[in-house]
Amino acid sequence: MSKEELVEESQMKLKKVSPTAVLTLGSEKLIVPLQTHSIPFAVVTSSGSASLEMKVSRQEFFSLFSHIMLGDDPEVQHSKPDPNTLLVVPRGSLSSCGEVPCL
Repeated sequence: MSKEELVEESQMKLKKVSPTAVLTLGSEKLIVPLQTHSIPFAVVTSSGSASLEMKVSRQEFFSLFSHIMLGDDPEVQHSKPDPNTLLVVPRGSLSSCGEVPCL
């Protein structure tokens, strides 16, 4: 199977399961208080723009996040599990954190 065939098959499967996806138990309980207290936080994913759109299009929950860092972002030199994506986010929209350690 070629890389292109694998991507195409994955996208088809994602389109099939995305409409029925639900949030992980406890995710809102964790994120809502952070947002309420103006604590910036982000989603970091190796997913590209198209994949993420399918995953979150009907989930208002994702509007709570300060930033969403995608695997196809030009600033991301190496995808997860490389820590590059985690280091790029604080320089972006979370730069108001200053030198505060990131979790």
